[in-house]
Amino acid sequence: MGMEALSKAIFKAMQETQDKASIAKSLGIDIEALNPSEKLSTLIDAGIRREILFQGDTATYKTARHASDGFEHGFLPFDEIRSLAQQVRNKTANFLREGIINALNLDRDLRTTLLSSPYDEPLGCFPTVKYVRGSLIGKSEKLQKDGNEYPILAGRTTIKELEFKENGEYSLKFDETLTPILSDGITFRPKSFEIWAP
Repeated sequence: MGMEALSKAIFKAMQETQDKASIAKSLGIDIEALNPSEKLSTLIDAGIRREILFQGDTATYKTARHASDGFEHGFLPFDEIRSLAQQVRNKTANFLREGIINALNLDRDLRTTLLSSPYDEPLGCFPTVKYVRGSLIGKSEKLQKDGNEYPILAGRTTIKELEFKENGEYSLKFDETLTPILSDGITFRPKSFEIWAP
């Protein structure tokens, strides 16, 4: 989704100095072979993501796009989305970060610093992963609530306390609220709750 937003900004910037036909040609798009139902802007947008943001790494681009579309449009099961995302997360994060830095037209020395160690290692918005394990108990024709494809365990995390230490480390205390969203007659019996950091 970040790539989709950034590609539109890059397309807009490119249009300040080039027309659509020139941009399409630079991305390897054959305008003469366009299907009448295809929009040139849509093809250019995808071409910018593939050729500029993903730097021609077609395999990573296709895998990331498939995972993103499968999540956004709901046609892939979550375990498959997770498996696809795990394959390309770090590469995609690096490409996105580099694309943002390039779009800012920064000084060359600053750009080099930002794209070098230790800043070249992508981190999530919060570097922890949570796992809740348990059992679904009860008798019902289905596990999920009407309107949902799966049984859901909604989670809400509240930070109770944050302490920064002199050595640069920090300590956090959380409140966790878990809300099962299940079919009538089905309950969730928790067995373990784990938080992992990289």
